[in-house]
Amino acid sequence: MPAENDSMRSLHQADVSRGEIRLALCLLSLYLLFLPADPLTSPDEEILLRTAVSLMQGNRGAVPPLPMGFATKTGQDGHEYPQYGLGLPLAGSMVLYLPWLALDSSNSFEVVNLRAFRLCAVFVNILITIGMVLILRRILARLGLGLRESLLAGLVFGVATVAWTHGRTFFTEPLAGLCVLGSLAVLRQADQDSALSVRRLLLSGLIFAWGILTRLDTLVAGAAFAWESGRNTRTAGDLAKRWFLAGVPVLAALACLAGYNVYRFGSVVSTGYEDQAEGVQFATPLLIGLHGFLFTPGRSLFVFSPILLLAIPGVRALWRRDRRFAVTAFLVVGGYLAVMSKWQNWAGGSDWGPRHIFQITPWLALAGSVYWFERKRTGTWIWLLLAVSVGMQILGLLTDAVLVIREAGLDLNPIAKQMSVYEPSRSVPVLHFEWLLSHSPNLLLIDMARQGSCWVALFLVPITLFAVSSWRLVTQLREGTIAERTTSPESGEN
Repeated sequence: MPAENDSMRSLHQADVSRGEIRLALCLLSLYLLFLPADPLTSPDEEILLRTAVSLMQGNRGAVPPLPMGFATKTGQDGHEYPQYGLGLPLAGSMVLYLPWLALDSSNSFEVVNLRAFRLCAVFVNILITIGMVLILRRILARLGLGLRESLLAGLVFGVATVAWTHGRTFFTEPLAGLCVLGSLAVLRQADQDSALSVRRLLLSGLIFAWGILTRLDTLVAGAAFAWESGRNTRTAGDLAKRWFLAGVPVLAALACLAGYNVYRFGSVVSTGYEDQAEGVQFATPLLIGLHGFLFTPGRSLFVFSPILLLAIPGVRALWRRDRRFAVTAFLVVGGYLAVMSKWQNWAGGSDWGPRHIFQITPWLALAGSVYWFERKRTGTWIWLLLAVSVGMQILGLLTDAVLVIREAGLDLNPIAKQMSVYEPSRSVPVLHFEWLLSHSPNLLLIDMARQGSCWVALFLVPITLFAVSSWRLVTQLREGTIAERTTSPESGEN
């Protein structure tokens, strides 16, 4: 019997690995086919890319400033330093290092103007998004969903939510979201496997710490991190030990941030944000921000990802599956909504959707997936939500919000730009649709084909990869290579 169980487990793990590889390749090839013709159009992305180049050059994050000094502050040494964390530029430099060596023989910042280099930066967030999809799938498997259901849920998250549109940017939110999701997923494993709990507590702390280095508002998920790291502790001593192991990397990250602030600006608490015209304020009435994130046509997460409406009944379904993990999800979602609704710039800039609460997207998808696959049959209304959600992402991908808003003249009119959040006729999805009526899609594939570039032949690779990987994935899902059981070998105890 033990040998038979080991054989079954090996077969199951092989099917899991094949399914995850096929899912990852399917999403990778699809994302490559929708690469933008004009990558990184936001000034935030520009500063983050310059920071990555600065780190590779050994300039410790000092960057050439943008006009009007946006997103930078003059440091003690007279150089301009960004207001953003170093987490994404550091992670990005691991991908960008070889392209930088190949393209930047003069060791200058001119490389950031090359489209090829900027497309490499887009590839960073593509990998981050795929990582988020795979972690989400594994969490759902541990909550008791079968391989087929968890793979489908990962696919839906990857193509029917703003994870797809944000996955081709160089914004910090996807990496911060990955770190929050990944750290809490590892903590849940540490709770289930005591032999590995010490290493996993330290690993979860490292992942969460990287999230803090990426975006300081990752601390908003600190309550969820503390709750999850203290799961099922029986004594105060055990709780203190787990908090210590998970918290050491977090404290080290905060110390690094403080030291970097002192190095740049001579103050522990100076991050560079305070140098901007808006300052650092949490002055928005809570209900105004919540209304904006939930109900406005220009920023509602349910407008840009309608499939996330399944999270509403999904709360109850997740609670039945795992009450403690449901509390973790609630602390993440509730924390971000409460804090970011108060932020003076809650609506963000020229973005597709509510970028400042992107980190809650996988948690809503998690709850919605549990609800969906607990149902005996998928209702027509769910398929309709899915179709509209995928359509919304494609609408967002066919052009760029910055280009659309700039052409509409809203970037020069702050009042009109703010009102576009509330007026359906001037909302970003409507502006995208109107823009596409008079322009061709702003995609690299179409742009290169229109110019007659021979490089367009390179797209045969992702086209072929998508055809093969999606066919193999669909075949696996259809055949049900794993006999679905109430508790699969990779499912954990609830």
